[in-house]
Amino acid sequence: MYTVDAARLPQASNRLLSLDDDLWRFLNAEGAFRPRSSVEEDERYRQPIPYAVLVYGGKVWRMQRKPKGGEKRLVGRQSIGVGGHVNPEDLCREPITWALYRELFEEAGVRAKKVRRLGLILTDATPVERVHVGVLYLVEPDKEPAVREAEKLSGELVPLAQVEAEAERLEGWSRVALEALRGINLYSV
Repeated sequence: MYTVDAARLPQASNRLLSLDDDLWRFLNAEGAFRPRSSVEEDERYRQPIPYAVLVYGGKVWRMQRKPKGGEKRLVGRQSIGVGGHVNPEDLCREPITWALYRELFEEAGVRAKKVRRLGLILTDATPVERVHVGVLYLVEPDKEPAVREAEKLSGELVPLAQVEAEAERLEGWSRVALEALRGINLYSV
């Protein structure tokens, strides 16, 4: 897994953090690949994850993880974020952005039409959160998203008001993302 030194990150927060140029360079240029088995519970490291909220036709793409999904600790939770780990084939000047584009296609079958980086998700409420760090993006896809791995996920476009009404079902990062979306015109990514 691609990891960064957790000690060099800002303090965890339940709100979206700013992502300045120095921190962005650190996340992209100073990471290292380590065996998954050695970092999944090692809080000395954080795994950077691109985490994109897809907005299509003014609606938000919401997914739910099924039992066959990859991260067992998040099964049954809802998410408004599409994302995943940085892989060795993503290595370039900005591996997190490259991983974003790959994950959008792998998980939702879309390409990014417009992309806006919103900030950093750095929470520590759960064991999963304590070993990951998210870069939150707002993405307008080129077409309506569709779950590509139906055995692992279900998904649908819903109004933001519906996501807000059912916020207690969201996993932690999606709650941070939801708060960050307030006040953003979802018809203009």
